[in-house]
Amino acid sequence: MKTEAMLAAALLTLAGPVAAEGVDEDTCFRINQAVADVEMAMLGMGELPAARQKLAALRDQAPSMAEQLDGMLEVARKAENSKPMDPSHPIQTGEHEKAEAEYRKIFRKECGEL
Repeated sequence: MKTEAMLAAALLTLAGPVAAEGVDEDTCFRINQAVADVEMAMLGMGELPAARQKLAALRDQAPSMAEQLDGMLEVARKAENSKPMDPSHPIQTGEHEKAEAEYRKIFRKECGEL
């Protein structure tokens, strides 16, 4: 159930921001895509180290979102050595859900609604 919810959330992020308020629209789009790539890779659909690196490279382009992006990167780092259904995986422990909620909150503030 958690895996399906995460997959749905990752797919929704592909829609991109509607209106940018704080961070420019292009940066919002690229960050949104990078987060979706990390989430998909955490589910085993992509290369997690490469997805993490892509997101980390974008982090400095949105200083107002850095703390929340760091949270997503930390969750992804913890997911590297476990399968999505393992009890220790951040999807199963709730760590991903918490980090994603914080990310979504700042993303909406800086980039607008999805």
